[in-house]
Amino acid sequence: MRRATDWIGPDFSFADILKTCWLARLYILACIGFLVAGAALFLFVTLPHYKITMLLGPANASQKMKQSSVMAHDNPVALSILTQNPAGEISYDFSQFSHIYNGGRVAKILLDDPLILNALKTAQTFKGKPPSESWSAEALSYYLKQRVQLEPVSGSNLYRMVYFHPDADAGRYMLQKIHHVTDTLIRDKIRAEAEAHIAYLQEALSGTQNPDHRRALTNLLLEQERMLMFVSLDQPYAASIVEPPAASLRPAWPDPGLLYLIAILVGVFGGIVLYSLRTSPQAQPGGDRRGSSTRTAPHNTKPGSDYPTTPTNPNEHNNDTERRGATSPL
Repeated sequence: MRRATDWIGPDFSFADILKTCWLARLYILACIGFLVAGAALFLFVTLPHYKITMLLGPANASQKMKQSSVMAHDNPVALSILTQNPAGEISYDFSQFSHIYNGGRVAKILLDDPLILNALKTAQTFKGKPPSESWSAEALSYYLKQRVQLEPVSGSNLYRMVYFHPDADAGRYMLQKIHHVTDTLIRDKIRAEAEAHIAYLQEALSGTQNPDHRRALTNLLLEQERMLMFVSLDQPYAASIVEPPAASLRPAWPDPGLLYLIAILVGVFGGIVLYSLRTSPQAQPGGDRRGSSTRTAPHNTKPGSDYPTTPTNPNEHNNDTERRGATSPL
């Protein structure tokens, strides 16, 4: 009878695979039943999570600020260069957003919001697990890095922020708050820099009497005041929301269909392997012992010994030599 591993080779066929599965059917069913029961237990103890997504794109606030500054100076060459390469400052601002949205500064501000704390209490993976009451900025930052992902959208400069949470409303609020806090941090940094530049230029302008110097300082002061005006507007500065947060219609994790399918496939493979191990020759008592051979003892050996014995009578050895010499043709 062919063993379970006989079909493994260059001459195996689909019929051999089916025959092997039939021979190992009891092992396969046992493995499938065990794994399906484990998958059902996992689904029973886990909380279903909704998938919340939000579409983001680079904001055009800094780009409009640059264009306004160039148009104010009536420089068409600089304006044409700027319009041909509109992604310089925008990509830098959005790059800041993509690197600090899950950092410690954002996490520290999020912890001041009671709704965020309530959302974190319900963000449990398993049922019956007590929620964590104490959250630090470092712990929340680690949580955001594990749970909130920023994925690029192929063929565009847009990004999709993805988050899984058992409560769809709490997940939507979490993404909106993360965007608002991160964009505000970048805006406040630019506003502080602009205010510092304005204060310095005003002081330098008050102490300068040269008309050319005053004209140059005045132009720089106008640019900084224009920048301060743009960052003071109530609109996104680094990242704009292209599509607001939206939750999936049904829980997206864990996926019961995918989990059961994996359990069945792994069960079939595990059953065949287990059957092969149980029916291998090495697993059978008194099975095939390859490499062993029966050695025939020479004529002049002792019983139970594989080596020839030395004649005890020297004359017997000489007589044998003479008989062989007499029969020699020479």
